[in-house]
Amino acid sequence: NDLLSLGQGSVLELHRLVGENLDMFVSGKLIAQGEVVVSNEKFGARITQIIPPEERVKKMGGMDRTN
Repeated sequence: NDLLSLGQGSVLELHRLVGENLDMFVSGKLIAQGEVVVSNEKFGARITQIIPPEERVKKMGGMDRTN
């Protein structure tokens, strides 16, 4: 919801520096990993890995535990 309310000129505080890794979450679930980049003097995120759906489902249900 926070991202949808942003518009041109909005300020978003980042807790990472350019080149640092970051995790991307939707509704509290890890969906991708990437890194902070600068393009045309603007900050952005480059997605380097999308977490496969089956991996996300395993983690949601706690099915990734081994007994």
